Order: sequence, then C-alpha cells, then structure tokens
Amino acid sequence: MRYNATTGLTPAQSTELIARMWQVQTARPPGERYDFTMPFGKAVAMVLIKARHKLAQQLTADRHGTSQPTVSRMWRYLT
Repeated sequence: MRYNATTGLTPAQSTELIARMWQVQTARPPGERYDFTMPFGKAVAMVLIKARHKLAQQLTADRHGTSQPTVSRMWRYLT
C-alpha cells in the first residue's frame, strides 16, 4: 500500500527515514528492541500517519488491522 500522500513524505524520504530508523532499531541491545508484529516499514508509516493527521489510536489500529495497545506501544517506541 502506498502511504506517500498521507505521510507527507516522498517515496525517497520515506525509504531513507525507514532505513535510518531500522539502523537505530538494530543497534539497540536485544532487551531494548521492540518485537514488531507488522513489517517495520508499515509500522513507521502508521506512526507517521497518526502523527500527521492526529488520529486516535483506535482509529489507527482499525485502519491498519492491529489492536489499539499495539499502536500505543509502537507510538511510544518509535517516537
């Protein structure tokens, strides 16, 4: 799924942001890493969309096929 219009980033910017965040994720000690239930890039896009459009966690969860607690954990971890 394409999220460029809803994240406000170009495809190149999205790719670079996801790559940099992945570097940070993999550099953390194993005990401090979040075990993502969805692909990492999709999780980053979900957080970007939530931030840009000020969506509620439940609405974000419904749109991305996950639960509100998962959105909350990803939001806290990625921001």
